[in-house]
Amino acid sequence: MTNKLTQGKQIRIMRTVRGLNQGELAEKIGMAQVTLSYIENDHVAPTPERMEMIKAVLSWPPDDQAEAAFAILARDGSKS
Repeated sequence: MTNKLTQGKQIRIMRTVRGLNQGELAEKIGMAQVTLSYIENDHVAPTPERMEMIKAVLSWPPDDQAEAAFAILARDGSKS
């Protein structure tokens, strides 16, 4: 079993940590809230360009730091 969180779950976690609801983030990146919901629920993947916008708005940490943080969250979440 892998402890890796999906991209959608990572976005939801970062959005929540930054104190934004879906509507607020969607507005900041110029996307419909329903589309962001589909992304967060892993029904569709964001384009690379859209993902860069999401990362910029959410002040996403560098990839190596984000991977470590998400690995901890995934491991902790599997204990519940």
